[in-house]
Amino acid sequence: MADKEDVFPLNPAESEDNDGDSIGNNADLDDDNDGVADEVEKIVGTDSFNRDTDGDMVEDGDDVFSLDSTEWQDTDKDGLGNNTDLDDDNDGIADEEELFVFGTDPLSPDTDNDGLSDKEEIDLGTNFLIEDSDGDGVIDSRDNFPLDLAKAQASIVEAAGILIQNEGLSLTKLLAGFGLVLVIILVLLFFRKRKQN
Repeated sequence: MADKEDVFPLNPAESEDNDGDSIGNNADLDDDNDGVADEVEKIVGTDSFNRDTDGDMVEDGDDVFSLDSTEWQDTDKDGLGNNTDLDDDNDGIADEEELFVFGTDPLSPDTDNDGLSDKEEIDLGTNFLIEDSDGDGVIDSRDNFPLDLAKAQASIVEAAGILIQNEGLSLTKLLAGFGLVLVIILVLLFFRKRKQN
């Protein structure tokens, strides 16, 4: 090779530097400087002289699908690219619902990072955008009463006390009140047991 074309005119072992990093292609282990070693690129079939083999504007080192120009990311690592995958974070809620119905992050299974997945929070009725739904200082995944059931139970007991103290109530109204309180307590206990399981 003539000296004017030789990037390393004084080094007989080198003449080209594809990525311009001052390391000749013969010594450089990554000729296109895309973060993928040349030997690996030979195995997977990408071009070791082209940082973006499939031309999707994402370098091979960052491209999970470096031979597919329509895909480059797989957030939940399920083998489906995010452009094809209908549930990118694999939390059981479709991306469109997360974006347009719930306002949750379609790339994170736990938007508020409280230890409960977005789907679990929707099923429980807790706030999937705030890690402490009832504001008691305990994040939902560690809170036995994430919907503030303890306060609700205390309110029921207080209401029952008021009913008992009110002597002006007829026996029928008093029994009806106690029946209602009992039903509410049973419902709260059911949800508490469901949360613990």
